[in-house]
Amino acid sequence: MRTGRGTRRVVAAAAVCVPLAMSGCSSVTREPGAVSSRSPRSAGSTAGAAAVDAAAASGAGPAESAATASGATASSGRSASSAGAPGSSVAAAAGGGPAAALPCAQPLKIGVSYSSDEGAAFSAVGHPQNATGFASYAQALKDGYQLGVDQLNREGGLAGCKVALAFHDFSAFAADGQSGESQKECTDFAEDQHVFGVVAGLAGVLENRVLIECLAQHHVPVFWNGINYTPAAADYTSHRGYLYQIAGLALERLQPAIPILAQAGYFGRGSKVGIIVADNGTGNNQRLVKDLWKPELAAMHIPVSEFTYTQIDSFQQAGGTSSQFASAVLQFKGAGVNHVIFTPDGGDGLIFFTAAAESQGYRPRYAITTGSVPAGMSDAAPAQGEGALAVSWQVSDLLNLNAPPSSFPAVPSSAGRAKCDQVYGKYAAAHNAPVASFYAWCDALAVMQTALAGRPAAVAMLLAGIESLASFDAANTWAPARFARSHYDGGTAVRVLRWDTKTSQWGLGSQPQQVA
Repeated sequence: MRTGRGTRRVVAAAAVCVPLAMSGCSSVTREPGAVSSRSPRSAGSTAGAAAVDAAAASGAGPAESAATASGATASSGRSASSAGAPGSSVAAAAGGGPAAALPCAQPLKIGVSYSSDEGAAFSAVGHPQNATGFASYAQALKDGYQLGVDQLNREGGLAGCKVALAFHDFSAFAADGQSGESQKECTDFAEDQHVFGVVAGLAGVLENRVLIECLAQHHVPVFWNGINYTPAAADYTSHRGYLYQIAGLALERLQPAIPILAQAGYFGRGSKVGIIVADNGTGNNQRLVKDLWKPELAAMHIPVSEFTYTQIDSFQQAGGTSSQFASAVLQFKGAGVNHVIFTPDGGDGLIFFTAAAESQGYRPRYAITTGSVPAGMSDAAPAQGEGALAVSWQVSDLLNLNAPPSSFPAVPSSAGRAKCDQVYGKYAAAHNAPVASFYAWCDALAVMQTALAGRPAAVAMLLAGIESLASFDAANTWAPARFARSHYDGGTAVRVLRWDTKTSQWGLGSQPQQVA
């Protein structure tokens, strides 16, 4: 296998265009009360969380959070190790007692990242035609984000505070890899620019769980869209108040993927399944396969072969990953595997495995999830995509790097999508991009705006507001998102996508199906 093609993985998920911001993206149903007891607190919560609830009930937020929101963070200069343990709750910042509503003398900063070396990365891996489109990428991205923030500020900002953007340039090809760059991004946003919150993983930026953990230690909430890590239930519990995913599902909620694939006709007589397990150092994907997916397959009497590889963290690891997948192909061919399923892997499988398979004349039927970046199928050899299915929980899975915006499939309308389309339609057309590439950023600002409505700009107030959202009509979800106490992954439905080898595009393959 050619290593050059494999290294495209670090840029394959880059957005087709510049994601934009939008405020007021959705209609919302709230649960009565700022913080309710509608579900028991998970075992991982601590006594500190009670202080958050007390602060929320009083209408005031932790002093440190309030200071951070005004731009004068109480934790300025604090290192990650001294900011608190990875599992610290929002209340850890509340030692100074409740604070009054902010005067908003300074703008509320929201951090977003981009990668200025995306164009160079495309050229380096042999795709100069794609590199051309990134010539003005960074500036266009900044302009797009600013457009949305300007609209948000015209509507009153967040909690009555004006919003300002803080940018970080994430190096896709840095020697210290995605973990090292994620650490740098955290330090920049939390210690240098003192942001109130971060929206991560937009425009194909390759942050991983290091960013989640570091920001939580610094008491900075993150709205996660990252492709390199699918948070598990324990992440939401440990980082309560600091980790949200609007169009996402915790890893444990992916159990229905197997029966949903079965309903879609993925498995047939004589099916033998190979599962590619991405080892990201947490054991999460291994548990997903062992405890959830294999029992479902066993109940259908389908034999399973597994192959575990080390999920890529840097450009320098591309050659080793290619070699691992070459071995996986040999193993699966020898076992008679004719169906291959990927655990969430940030796109490694569609880039590396399909290339290794094609080089050996191996063409199984693939099944993936949103966690494997469906857009990556557009870079696989055409024969590799025959019969492929995806279990999707994001509308933006329909994006295709190599197809014109006009090829984006028609999707059912919703209030959130309609408002995004209305505000950004002309701008998207001017930048030759599908409006759907704006949905995740739109949702992040809309959730913050809604959650903080009538509340002070403080982290505890953000938590209280989000926990009160019984139904949120997001743009990037297949059904209205839902948040509640101990439920910070907003996805509520998935739908099957089918790959069309003639058009090289995903199409809708089923109606949305609810996921518990």
